[in-house]
This record gives sequence, C-alpha cells and structure tokens, in this order.
Amino acid sequence: MYCRYCGSPLHFENQQFCSVCGAGVAQTGKKPSKVGAFILSVLKGAGFYAMFYGMIMLMQSVYSAVVAGSLGGLDILDSAGYMGLSDAYWNMFSKSYAYVMFFSYILLAVVYWIVFAARGKSFTSEIGLKRTQFASVPAAFGFGVALQIVVVFIISYISVAIPSIAEEAAETEKVYECMFGNASTLSMYLATAVATPVIEEILFRGLIYTRMKKAMPQIAAMLLSAIWFGVAHSGGIHQIVYAAALGIIMVLLYEKYQSLWPCIFLHAGFNSTSFLYDYLDMNAPIVNWMLLALSIGFTLVFVAYFFMSKPVYED
Repeated sequence: MYCRYCGSPLHFENQQFCSVCGAGVAQTGKKPSKVGAFILSVLKGAGFYAMFYGMIMLMQSVYSAVVAGSLGGLDILDSAGYMGLSDAYWNMFSKSYAYVMFFSYILLAVVYWIVFAARGKSFTSEIGLKRTQFASVPAAFGFGVALQIVVVFIISYISVAIPSIAEEAAETEKVYECMFGNASTLSMYLATAVATPVIEEILFRGLIYTRMKKAMPQIAAMLLSAIWFGVAHSGGIHQIVYAAALGIIMVLLYEKYQSLWPCIFLHAGFNSTSFLYDYLDMNAPIVNWMLLALSIGFTLVFVAYFFMSKPVYED
C-alpha cells in the first residue's frame, strides 16, 4: 500500500495518515505513476521556491515603502534612473537593504521550520542538516574560495572574446550597486556570505533536490535542481551557467557526506571571496598569479580529501 500523494509506503493496514507527507486517508492499492511522482516533486519544489521568492518580494516591498516614506515623496521618481527611481531613493535604499535581506532569510527559515513542524516532521533531518566529517567544513570552504577565483578568471578571459558577457556583467554590477551601494561591509557579509548560503542550500539542495530524487533518477534530479539554481541566479547567461555548475558540485558534495553542512560552507567560501577583491589590486600580475596558485592549491587539497575521506552518518 502506498500514499496516493507522495508514493511513500504505508506501514499499517488501516493507516489513516501518511507518515511522510501527512495526507489524510492516504490509502490506495498501487503506487502513483512515475509521471505523477515527477510532477508532484516539481510542484513541491515550486511551492518551496514560491515561499522563498514571496518572502523576498514582501520584505522588499515593505522596505521600499518605508524608504519612499522617509523621503517624503520628494526626488523618488526619475525616468533616467534605474527602474525609474532616483539616485536619492537608491542611496537611501542601499544603506540597509542588506540587513533587510538577512532578516528576511531568517524569517523564511522559521517559516520552513513551521511548515515541517506542523506536519510532525523534523525540519533539520528532512533537509539533511546532519553530523558529518568535521574536516569537510573547512575543506569545503577552501574549495569554495578556489571556485570563486576560477570563475572570476574564466569570466574575465571570456569577456574579452565575447563583449556581450562583459555587458551582462556590467549590468549585474549596476543592479548590485543600486541594491547595496551604501551598505556596510558587515551587513553585506551577513547577507551574502552567511544568510544566503544557508537559505539557498536549504532550498535547492535540502528541499528541492531531495524531493526530486525520490521521484526520478538521481542524475535527473541533480541536473534539474542545478539548472533551477542557475536560472534563479539570472544575472546573465554567464551567471546561469556557472551557478548551475556549482549546483552540480554541491549535489555531489551533499551525496558524498549525506549532510548539508559541507554545501553551506562551500557556498559561504564562494560568496566570501568576493570581498577579498576589494582589498587587492586585480590589475597587478603578481596578485593574479598568487590567486591562481591559491586556487590550484585549495582545489588539489579538497579533491584529495574528497576521495580519501569517509562521511559520518547521524544515527
């Protein structure tokens, strides 16, 4: 007997509720079709993503209204400005938006926890926040640093050959400048290198990928969730491509250690490295060679550790 909603086996003859999805009167004589299970897994992922996107839009809208109110209706609109808004608006908006983003993600994590708690399920177990090799955390962080450096080098060289890539990167930089131009380093780090890795790994690996792999071949779940992750970072085709590639790497990491922690720290290392460039002269050849050597070193150490280490599973 299987649940007609999620396909999980029922353990008792007269079971009234599914122990996995909580559906009532969840009895049927056969397991759902593969197509039905696939569609259901995608819908579940879409639901979790809708909560993520909805929370961001809600908090951003509220904050935008507060900023507009603080300006007293003066100098808000400017047809020549980004999204038709003036520099005065964006200057004030960018001062605290990173903090708004940080607390939005905390609130979203609480909402996800409530959703699972209401169904009598352990949120941390469901998303894979389990004990693993302690050394996997710094190793994954260092590998994230290496990947960020590699991505920057690749994009810089490709931009020379393909001007449209440089234009996309410049447009993305403009968006970041409007959103975070006057933010403090602390608020930026909390938002992009702490909160973002945690909530995005919970969403894309802990919720979306884990649901998909129950309904389709693992390789399909890995590719689909990675592409979804890439499209969510739609700052241009180059960002979609490298974000999708990172999504594949983090799924492999998740499967190796059966834990979300290495993925979170790899993501944190990747995002943290962008702050390093503010303190370096990227036009100096010696700096570029040092970064390249650092990247190669971190990569070799991590690859060796990845293949030699064994995961620690939580009982």
